[in-house]
Amino acid sequence: MSDGSEGRVPLNASSGFKINSAFWLRSLSASEQGPTRRVLEDLGPFFDRLGLPFQLRDVKTPTELYTALDSLANPKVKPILQLDMHGRKEGLLLSGSSEIAAWEEVVPRLRAINIASEGNLCVVAGVCYALYAIKEASISQPSPVNILIAPDREVQTGKLEDGLTGFYKSLLSDGEISAAFTEHLGDPFKLFNAERFFVIALCKYIRSFCKGKGGAVRRERLLTEILFAGRPRSPQNLREIRRQVRDKIKPDQELVDRYAHTFLLGRPCPFSIDELMKAVEAAR
Repeated sequence: MSDGSEGRVPLNASSGFKINSAFWLRSLSASEQGPTRRVLEDLGPFFDRLGLPFQLRDVKTPTELYTALDSLANPKVKPILQLDMHGRKEGLLLSGSSEIAAWEEVVPRLRAINIASEGNLCVVAGVCYALYAIKEASISQPSPVNILIAPDREVQTGKLEDGLTGFYKSLLSDGEISAAFTEHLGDPFKLFNAERFFVIALCKYIRSFCKGKGGAVRRERLLTEILFAGRPRSPQNLREIRRQVRDKIKPDQELVDRYAHTFLLGRPCPFSIDELMKAVEAAR
């Protein structure tokens, strides 16, 4: 699949991501394609005026979907990707075969696109339950998307048709994804932002495994592991081991930077360790 974006200047969005192409992957029966057709009749000329390369691709089976996604893992492509199909909690439903493309298969492919695009993948999923894709996200791995807009339950076609055109025009004209989302989509859609997810997940990790009861349990487990490894058990050794364990699990800037480098694909965490620790303490 050619991205057609050579020589184009990427559009900058306020959340820090760039878009240089738009892709629409559709898997609907012929009788269900009316809303998509009406949206694209309006958006097509708008994309042309912006000089934004656009491609609509029908995918009927999981294999066709995977092939389409794999083709977007290209360093030249910084895409906004529209998923236009039905969904279940476990994955995407393909119209041509009635097969499910499981999130376990889809999300790694999204992650490959996000990595290739240097963390610039934006996905808009007009798909019931598509927010369940994020259950595959972990801060110990690169984020599968920079932005995901998707519902966590069933969504009516009319809601999507009414909001999509305005959303795209607002986003690509003003670069404000939060404003475009709030004005034109909103409930039942949710907006996943990789940076926000990272901050929340890291604060939960610190609260659960570095502070309070969770931190105490972790320290005792590490102490036991060291003693089982053969370290002599004496009062002096126990004091020294406890000090080492305490220092080992104490959150620091290196912890933040290490996880941010992985999950945010080299982008720094927007908050320092001191700010995160204050947030954790406030939450307690």
